[in-house]
Amino acid sequence: MHVLKLPYISRHISLLPSPEQADFINRFCDFYERGDGRRLFREITAMLSNYTEPELLGFSFNRASLKSFARLIAVECESRDYHLPQIMLRHATHGIASSYVPDVMDDASTGYDFDECRDYLDDTVGVFTCDDCERVFHNNDYCCVAGDRSVCESCRDDHYTYCDEDDEYVHNDDVSEAISRYGNRIYINTNRDNYDYSYDEDREIYIHNDWVGDSVIGQYHSSKNQFVMRHDDWTAKHYRHIGVELEVEEVDGDTRNREAIAKSINEAVNGDEKNLFFERDGSLTCGFEMISNPMSLPALRNLFQFLNSHLVKDLRSHKTTTCGLHVHVSRSNLTPLQIQKVVAFINAPENEWFIRGLARRYGAGFCAIRDKKIGKGIHVGTDRYEAVNLTNRRTIEFRIFKGSLKYEAVIAAIEFCHAILEFCRPAVTGINQLSAGAFLSFCANKMPADTKVLRAYISSRLSGRAELLDQEAA
Repeated sequence: MHVLKLPYISRHISLLPSPEQADFINRFCDFYERGDGRRLFREITAMLSNYTEPELLGFSFNRASLKSFARLIAVECESRDYHLPQIMLRHATHGIASSYVPDVMDDASTGYDFDECRDYLDDTVGVFTCDDCERVFHNNDYCCVAGDRSVCESCRDDHYTYCDEDDEYVHNDDVSEAISRYGNRIYINTNRDNYDYSYDEDREIYIHNDWVGDSVIGQYHSSKNQFVMRHDDWTAKHYRHIGVELEVEEVDGDTRNREAIAKSINEAVNGDEKNLFFERDGSLTCGFEMISNPMSLPALRNLFQFLNSHLVKDLRSHKTTTCGLHVHVSRSNLTPLQIQKVVAFINAPENEWFIRGLARRYGAGFCAIRDKKIGKGIHVGTDRYEAVNLTNRRTIEFRIFKGSLKYEAVIAAIEFCHAILEFCRPAVTGINQLSAGAFLSFCANKMPADTKVLRAYISSRLSGRAELLDQEAA
C-alpha cells in the first residue's frame, strides 16, 4: 500500500474519539481495507453531516494504515471556507485528486476511484459545480441562466441581468437597455434575433417597434396615488364621492391606434385639472382602463359626455369578453346594516331579472353572485371578485356591470349605485322590502332628479319582468 504524503498540517490535535466517532472509525477502517470507495464516501458524508468541525475527525484515527489518508482529508477540509460539511468533503476530494499524480491516486492497492466518489457525492448529497467560478455549492444556491448554464447566486448577481421578455438571466455582455412597447425601460438579450426591437442611433438605445412615444396609458395601478377628491355642492349634501373604472378594447388590436385614441380622449376631457386616468390591465387584450377621480354624480355625467362623440368609434366594451364597468362609492358614511341590505338586494335570486337587465350580465367570474343573508356578517368582504366588493377600506365597489360605450348605460350604472345606497338606509327600507319593484318606486318618488337616466334606461331595457333585452350597440 502506498503511503500518501501530507501536503501540510496546520495544527496538531490529540483527541479521544467519542463512542459515535469510534464506531465510525471502525467502519471507516473496514471499508478502507476492502477498497469499497463508494461505501467509504457514503459513510464519511453521513458522519460529517452530524459534526460542525469535521476536520477534527481526521486526527481521531489511530490506526497507522489510516493516518495519512485520514489526515489528508482533514487538512483539505480544514482549508476550505465552507460551513456545509458535504461541500467541504467535495472540495477535499477535488484537492486530493489534484495533489497527487494519477499513478498514486488510481493505484489498485488504494482501492479508490475518486472520480466515481465525486460523482456519487454530486448525485446524492445535492451539490453542483458553478460553470463560471468552478466552485462547488449546495443545490440551494443553484441558478440556471441563459444557455442552460448552472451558476451560483454570487456569479448570477455579478455577471448576469434579468431580461423580462426572455424570462431568464442573460450574461451582461449580451444585455442592452431598451424601451418597451409600453415606454418603460427594460433589458433585452441582444444575442438573439430581436425582431421586435430596432436600434435607434440618435437615442443610442433599442426601441420596440410598437412604441409610439410618450404614452398617456400608464401601468396597472399607476394612478393610484394621483387621485384627487373633487368636491362640490352635491358631495357636500350627500357626503359621498363616486369613482368609475371603464375597460375598453381597440377594435382591431392595433396598439398604435389604441395609444392615439387614449391621447385624443385625454386631450378632450383633461384640462388644467386631470379627472380621467388611463391604465393598462392584464385582463385586456389590446385595450386600456379609464379611471375617474372621485367626484359627484353631476360631475360624472359631464365627464363621460365624450362617449357621445367620435372619440370612441374604434373602441369596444360591451361586445367583448374582457371588459367591465366598476363603480366605487365612498363608504365612510355607510352603516353596516346599510351595506348588508345592498349586498342582499343585489344577490337576491328574486331580483336577478332586474340586475341582469340593468348590468347586462349576471354572476360572471369577476363579479360572482353568492347566497347572502342579512345578519351573517355580509358587510365584511373576503373576496374582491364578488358582485359587491367589500375588501377595500375606503370604498365599496359595484362590479356587476358589463362594460359599455353607451353614455346612458354608464350613467345609469352610476345612478343605480347611488340610489341603492339611499334606498337601503336603515330608516328608509326594511329588510323585508328589498325588492326591485320597491326600489323602482323609491327612485321615481324620492329621487327623480338623481335617477332620471337610470329610470329611462331601465324602461328601454326591460319590457315587463319576463322580457330581458340583451343587445347593446357598443
